[in-house]
Amino acid sequence: MDPSQDEEITALARALLRETIERSGWYPTLRDEERRKRIEKDVELHWHLMMPEARTRWETVELHVDEIEAGQSKRRGY
Repeated sequence: MDPSQDEEITALARALLRETIERSGWYPTLRDEERRKRIEKDVELHWHLMMPEARTRWETVELHVDEIEAGQSKRRGY
């Protein structure tokens, strides 16, 4: 796997964790800015926990892109 793929998967893992925390309603008593900072801290500390899910999602997207490209090539006669 090349470094750009690793970066994409890492970014996806961070985004998945951030979304999970935001939707969960954690830290309901904190003000918006304090809650945002706390969530960012949690993401920084625990993003790696979402790596398996991020890798699976990334691979699924790549597979579908490859299938779409293969279908377009067939229609063009390549």
